[in-house]
Amino acid sequence: MEYKIENCKDGDAEYIIDRLVEYNFSQVSVQQEVLFDTLDKKITDDNGKIIAGCV
Repeated sequence: MEYKIENCKDGDAEYIIDRLVEYNFSQVSVQQEVLFDTLDKKITDDNGKIIAGCV
């Protein structure tokens, strides 16, 4: 089986977050105030240009 890594579009990220939270709640009881938090990190070169990121 082959997999592709693609950019999220048109609500894909929200769908993934919703399913992740739904699965987590089915496994353990809710104890945190924030259900899902983003990382929002970037890697920049010497000129400040973004060369990679994780949100």
